[in-house]
Parts: sequence; C-alpha cells; structure tokens
Amino acid sequence: MARPGRRPCRSRRSRTCLGFCCLLLLRVALPTPMDVEFDMPATSDELISSFTCMGGGRSEQPSQLNVAGDSFFQYVLAGRHTTSTAGWELSVGPTEGDVDVKKQYIRVFDMLNWARENNSQPELIDIASICHKGMERDQKDTSLTEELPRHPNVLTGDSWAGLMRECSGKLFSAQELPSGIAIRSRAGATCIDIPGLVVKAPNPCDLEYRMVDGAHRMCLRKLLLVLLSGELHSLKESLEVQLSNGMSQSEATLELKVAIGRKERQIRKYNTGFYIVIEELAFKNMVMEDEPYQTWARSREDLWNTMTAEIRSDWTKWMTHIMERIERHESIKNDNIGPHEDL
Repeated sequence: MARPGRRPCRSRRSRTCLGFCCLLLLRVALPTPMDVEFDMPATSDELISSFTCMGGGRSEQPSQLNVAGDSFFQYVLAGRHTTSTAGWELSVGPTEGDVDVKKQYIRVFDMLNWARENNSQPELIDIASICHKGMERDQKDTSLTEELPRHPNVLTGDSWAGLMRECSGKLFSAQELPSGIAIRSRAGATCIDIPGLVVKAPNPCDLEYRMVDGAHRMCLRKLLLVLLSGELHSLKESLEVQLSNGMSQSEATLELKVAIGRKERQIRKYNTGFYIVIEELAFKNMVMEDEPYQTWARSREDLWNTMTAEIRSDWTKWMTHIMERIERHESIKNDNIGPHEDL
C-alpha cells in the first residue's frame, strides 16, 4: 500500500520512494544500466526478508493493523480505488449517459469495513486470475519497455520486460541526480503477505478478478517471481554443466538438485496469494460519484471520526485473526520448502 513521497531510508526493510514521477510517463531515454541506481533487492531471499510481515522480523506494523498510525490514515481512511484509468471505468448509474465514470471511486475504508462487518476471511487465489492497475498497458502497448530499467541479476529478460510493462509505476519512480537518474523503490514498507482486495467485476484484462486494493503488494510478488525464475534458470544451467561433466552423483550435483526443487516450490507458492473477495453487489453499492474533497475527505479530523473506539477494537481483532491464519498457512508451506527435503 505504500505510496511515493516518503523520506528516504537506508534500511532494507523500509525502503521508500524518493519522488512522484512515474517511469511510465518518463518520455526521455534513461541512461544505461551502469548509470542507474537501483535500490530493490537483488535476490529472492533478500526480497522475502525485506517485504514480509511473517515471522516477527519486521519492526513496524502493517498499516491495516496499526489503526492509530499515519499509514492507516493515508492508505485506508484516505485511500481510494479510482476509475479514471482507461479500461477501469465503472458504470453503475441508471444509464451510462447519466454517470461520469471518470469521477467514480470507492473508498478503501468502506471495502475493508464491509469485510470486517461480514467477518470476511482471505481466500487463496492464483495471481494469474487477478487484473491490477498497470496491466492494461500490457494488453495494448509494449513500446516503453526499452525506457525501463533492467535488473542486472535477472536472466529471464522476457519476464523482466513483462514485469516492467505491468508494474514499473508501482515498483519504481525516477529521480534526477547530478550523476544521472536514480531508480528508487515506490513499494516502501509494503508487506507482500497482507491480503489485497479483489472483486469479480469488469476489468481491462478480462480476468476473473479486479484488484481494488493491493497493487503494490502484487507487483512486489511479481518481482519476487521474476527473481526466483532467474535464480532457477541459473541453477539449472549449473546442473547441466555438472551432468555434462559426468558428475551426476557428486555432492555439488545433489545440492543443486535440492536447490532447484526448493526454487520450484517457492515459485508455486508465490504464484498464489491470500485475497479478500468483496461481493460484487456490495462493491457496486459503495461506488461514489461526487468530488471526494468536498465530502468525506475534508479533513483528517473528519476521517478519524469514522474510527470509533468500537470499530478500532474490532478491526484490530479481525485483522490480527486474519494475519494469524495466514501465518499458520505460511508456516506449513515453509515446512514443505525445507532445504533437505529432496535428499
């Protein structure tokens, strides 16, 4: 849920963005990769360590849990799923001509609060069935891929180009420096295991689900899968060398086979994620068509008044239960990805 505009931080676990411009809108040629500063994790293990909430290794609470924090205000109380991007318009009025679809939006708080009131629990969903903002570009435009950064350690170039088409605006922003252009993380302190919100509603990808909150987390998950795929490719190449040299029973070969099996299971694991499904009728009933800054977003005080003591208490219990359930599931999966399983 992280957004641009935070102060820079050197910590791996709380990388933040340093700008507001989006690479998808950057119409100048970027420098060569040697001139680009790239601050995202270079390995899958580092990304998992930096962007997971599981295991208690993270010092800060996710914004969805810390109901008194600034992040909760910014990304939940003041957050919106807008419909101004081409392909994401909604028409919920009597007739399409009576509705300005460009101005429609849904409050993130309303969706999460509906889920809380209905005690909705996250469902395990294949991410290939979810359309998030940014993917509409991949459906019709591949012309900007040469302007986007390449990660130096990713071997699967096609996968990286596809990720950039879908997720560059969610993962990176560009900042001009005297030495060149720095590519900074936009995903910030996002936790990839916090469940996103989806609804079975029209989307430009013609997929089963429309993502209405959680695109930054989804793109981090996709970055993780690209890194895992690159590492798997490298391991398989090393194994082929070992086998071609007649070392099929060597200790190094057996270790490579174990590592390959582990990467393959990790890829299967992260190809699915937990998501809270909003009922389509409830979703449509939440659509607003007014100017938000003239209604509910007038001031921080107005928004905080929404969070009564009762809602705060119940919200914390509900989200804690959800995260405990996900953590139990992750613990079981991690046990099945043990380092010695294939020995």
